[in-house]
Amino acid sequence: MKEFIKDCLLFQHKDRQMRIIGVTTWLSILGLIGLFYWILF
Repeated sequence: MKEFIKDCLLFQHKDRQMRIIGVTTWLSILGLIGLFYWILF
């Protein structure tokens, strides 16, 4: 789990491509959570 969180925090990474992957990961997670809540409530 710690590794996964570390992967998600890659948007702070020095490498630009890794940062983009990190941001995309965060946005997709937040989007899924938002969609889930929207459907349930």
